[in-house]
Amino acid sequence: MDANVTHKSSITAVVLAGLTLVSFALVSSYVSKKPNRTLAPPTAPTPAHAVAPAAASATPKAEKEMYNDLGQAVALLDQLRDAVLAGDWVNAQNRFDEFTNKTRQLPAPQLNQAELSPLLPDFLALYRIELARALNEQQAGNARFALNQLYAIVSELRARLGSHGLPLEIVRLNFLVREVELWSQLNNEPLLHERLKALRETWQELRPVIAARRNGRELAAHFDTLVERLAASNQPTVAPALAALIAECNKDLEQMDSLFRRPPRSANPSGTGNAAKNAAEDEE
Repeated sequence: MDANVTHKSSITAVVLAGLTLVSFALVSSYVSKKPNRTLAPPTAPTPAHAVAPAAASATPKAEKEMYNDLGQAVALLDQLRDAVLAGDWVNAQNRFDEFTNKTRQLPAPQLNQAELSPLLPDFLALYRIELARALNEQQAGNARFALNQLYAIVSELRARLGSHGLPLEIVRLNFLVREVELWSQLNNEPLLHERLKALRETWQELRPVIAARRNGRELAAHFDTLVERLAASNQPTVAPALAALIAECNKDLEQMDSLFRRPPRSANPSGTGNAAKNAAEDEE
């Protein structure tokens, strides 16, 4: 009896030991294979030719749309300025709302121009807030100040985004002429002096490029006289004379802009350096 019990106990122990080993082996196998089961199978990279045409052209289309939106934003700023000068605050607010919608999406430094400053969108947001406050308080002087800053920022963003050889100095001259007009009318002599100084310096940088363009020498000589007349006095100019002088400056700047309105000759021309290269090709 005792022998049979001992024999059965031995068999039971062996069976249990075997089951334990089998269970351990199964668990070990499961643990070692579990990470492989959770990983997604590797996929081959999508061939370039397999990319949908719509996806491939999405970025250029977005850039073109932004370029057009920024152009409309510049036009809206001019309309807004006219409304502020006329004291039409309702119309000014409507134009501002449209401007805000047009500038919701802005070019980023990585988009097209590596040298595009990330501060420009930050300053645009700042002066947009300042303009909203000025319109709400119906402060014409503050509104015009913010408008000038926004004009400069949006114009530069647009010029860099859709550059076709247009020197950025032309964008800056447009801004400085507006600033000279503003600070002269507001009798702010210190700021007027600073803007006149910047206007002269910017024009000296741009002048050789304009003079080198076909039909640009006469235009450069005429703008020389306008800059001298503006800089003749650091004191505010009387309103009628100032208005006429500013109008002449704006007309010349429009003509300078038109000198560069042609298809680009290089893949991505930008700034005065490329403008000077194109100018040399256009010399008589």
